Amino acid sequence: KIGYAGGFNPDNVAGKLEYLLKNVKKGTFWIDMESGVRTDDWFDTSKVRRVLAICKEVIRDLGMEE
Repeated sequence: KIGYAGGFNPDNVAGKLEYLLKNVKKGTFWIDMESGVRTDDWFDTSKVRRVLAICKEVIRDLGMEE
């Protein structure tokens, strides 16, 4: 499996994910953003939920739902 990291956070995940899905990798991959979903150095589940909702929307908008 392959993964991508580097500055992913709730504010930019839509654009980065769209780029990956259109240009880089078709199939299964993961994105690493642990530091991008922290608040005051604590894992922030509200940010995680936001990221998941954004990713779902990007995948739907690109017609890639399974």
